[in-house]
Amino acid sequence: MNKSKKILVISDKHCGHLVGLTPPEWQIPYFKNSRSQRSKYARIQHEVWEWYVSSLKSIGKVDYVFDLGDNIDGKGSRSGGSELITADCNEQCYMAIACNSQIKTSNKGVMVYGTPYHTGVADDDEPKIARELGWKLGSHEQPTINGATFDLKHKIGSSRKKEMRYTPIANEIVANREWASEGQQKLADCVMRGHVHYYKYIEDENSIGFTCPALQGYGSKFGGRQCSGRVNVGFVLIDLDADGTISVNAYLADRELKSLRAN
Repeated sequence: MNKSKKILVISDKHCGHLVGLTPPEWQIPYFKNSRSQRSKYARIQHEVWEWYVSSLKSIGKVDYVFDLGDNIDGKGSRSGGSELITADCNEQCYMAIACNSQIKTSNKGVMVYGTPYHTGVADDDEPKIARELGWKLGSHEQPTINGATFDLKHKIGSSRKKEMRYTPIANEIVANREWASEGQQKLADCVMRGHVHYYKYIEDENSIGFTCPALQGYGSKFGGRQCSGRVNVGFVLIDLDADGTISVNAYLADRELKSLRAN
């Protein structure tokens, strides 16, 4: 007989970036009264990490982990490496391993590859993380648990218009149904994607879908100079009943942390 399960969904840690998810060993020292840009990054690193650890503690042990990619930030060539804690991708992988090791889980996780710009065009970075953790890694994964099938991939389209942000995940559901009708994919009960750094959830009578918030904080040059749409920091917890019924809950740090709000 099946038992209810808890599934943690995480994405876009961008370890190595100044506002990526950063374990204490790599954090910039934070001086409370300093107004320097470096101190601002330090505050974000500290607060997001503390939120991450305390939130994991509050949800307790999970049965499965789904990791939707972009665990590391990469070489940062678009900004000349000026936004990085380190440009050493091996070091960034160690940071990501330390982040994922904070999660208490009964089973091995499932990972999917992130974008080549961040994780290496040769696909040689995220495999190191998966091997160290003993997690499965693929481009497009469809695990089935308690009779419910989940569809995991990193990349998805985006939009500056809030009302249009539901369309890409709806399109992913439609695409899955087309593939499944030909017997070339499993028919998914829940489709999830990363990449866009915001949480959007949709459902109809046959399936649900969502884009996962990121675990990278605010403060990248790309986001500050080229983006205007609202993004989210956090993760998703899925409660899966014994009969395969899925409930999705978003945990959002950007609603709580002072470092992610206007001063």
